[in-house]
Amino acid sequence: MTLLDTNVLIELLKRNPQTQAQIRTLSQPPRISVLSIMELIHGAHNKQEVANIEHFLRVFETLQLSSAISATALTLMRRYAKSHTLEMNDSLIAATALEHRIPLLTYNNKDFRFIHALEMVAP
Repeated sequence: MTLLDTNVLIELLKRNPQTQAQIRTLSQPPRISVLSIMELIHGAHNKQEVANIEHFLRVFETLQLSSAISATALTLMRRYAKSHTLEMNDSLIAATALEHRIPLLTYNNKDFRFIHALEMVAP
């Protein structure tokens, strides 16, 4: 299993053929964080776009935030927010991957590369 970062979902929504091909090579269906859904809705321009996003995302299993994910994200923020400018949303997505022990597929390796326990897959 693999967790898709929000930037990968954006490319899938744009129907990027390279990203689509990468997803098809995965041995198991990828998962997404509820946080990525929130980020996509936040970036939508109108309610119709929100509806389109939610329709598109129905094919993915959504991983919810838990107390364990929150605790791991807080640890990551304490460790990396000031030294590596780790963003809050990225800490929660990374913590989701860490807690579920699955790799993160992202186009922004630089946002996560300092989290040594995190396995990343680059498209």
